[in-house]
Amino acid sequence: MRNLRTQEDIMATWQEDIDKPVVSICCITYNHEPYIEDALEGFLIQQTDFPFEILIHDDASTDATAEIIREYEGAYPKLIKPIYQIENQYSKVKAMNPTFNYPRAKGDFIALCEGDDYWTEKNKLQKQIDYLQSHKDYAMCSHNVRFEFDGVIEKRKNYTAKVIQDADFEAILSNGLFIALNSIVFRKYLFEKPDWLGQLPGGHKALIYILTGKGKNHHFFDEMAVKRRNLGGMTVTQKKARSETYLDRNIFLLENLKVYFEHVHDKVINKKLRKLYFRKALSNMCHCRIISASESLMYIFKLL
Repeated sequence: MRNLRTQEDIMATWQEDIDKPVVSICCITYNHEPYIEDALEGFLIQQTDFPFEILIHDDASTDATAEIIREYEGAYPKLIKPIYQIENQYSKVKAMNPTFNYPRAKGDFIALCEGDDYWTEKNKLQKQIDYLQSHKDYAMCSHNVRFEFDGVIEKRKNYTAKVIQDADFEAILSNGLFIALNSIVFRKYLFEKPDWLGQLPGGHKALIYILTGKGKNHHFFDEMAVKRRNLGGMTVTQKKARSETYLDRNIFLLENLKVYFEHVHDKVINKKLRKLYFRKALSNMCHCRIISASESLMYIFKLL
């Protein structure tokens, strides 16, 4: 176990009721033994004037992840509140955080970080909460992250939020903006889980669309976290399978969002759908899927 501040030291700067956290840090983890302590350290270095809680959902890890979490839970019992599954829930097509962490979150705000990523800036939460509390019309905020592949910094520019610092749903969808999950803090009351969410692996993109459909995202250009890509992680292990179903998953998401938003955002969604169906039609024709291609082309003309 790492030598960090004690629970009492962390709570000493809190100026509000310690039993009423302002932020609920939500972390899902599975077989993250080499990484989970980095995630926990990132949570425990946070210096805030408000109380926070750390909600962890371990999805029946088969390595020592749960044992490491239990050790930290023993040292920080008022902060760390885990769920230890004995049977894997992700395999049952469930959305992890919305099903197991969000419903028990006491905070008005939710901060996200998966067990193989970590935060590096001790004032991260304070900066983000200060902004959201002073900008009531914003749904969420995010920040730059550093990308690493198996411990090596990736040689690419951080494309998080590109050049748009304050983006709404239309800007994010139209420009294909990427926002790292472990950079997000959002207002809990704005997220209402749709029934179809569990059918999308991770649900990261759906979360951002749902939130920015109700308010803007403010992006800090400060680099305050690390997003890992590792050989054991979902990003890499499912990359091929996810790329093969990319078009179908995104069409499914956008069609359902039209209903979720009660057709308020149909104009921008349909514009994106036309591009996706055209790509699907080309893909089907290249693979000699004539019937599917015809159906896709018919839908393109329907949306025109």
